[in-house]
Amino acid sequence: TTITKTNVPFAFVANGKAMPAGQYVIGKNSENVMSVRNEKGEASLTLVTNHVGPVDGAAKPKLVFVRKNGQYHLSEIHLNGQAGGEQIPVK
Repeated sequence: TTITKTNVPFAFVANGKAMPAGQYVIGKNSENVMSVRNEKGEASLTLVTNHVGPVDGAAKPKLVFVRKNGQYHLSEIHLNGQAGGEQIPVK
């Protein structure tokens, strides 16, 4: 399991579920399964993802958000040392 911690300073939606701002632990459970958990235990979910090819800077962990209907939606997760990232369908 690959795990990274990150701070998300705003509320967001992931796979249709509202998630509060805060510290998150993100893990890769298997090839196409990721877990996203708020460190305070306020929210957690498991995501089925699609692998996306490498992009510049992909060796560093990052989250990619898109803005839709006035809300931020988690659309990609890139973990430390991973070639490419994991794409989450935006609902």
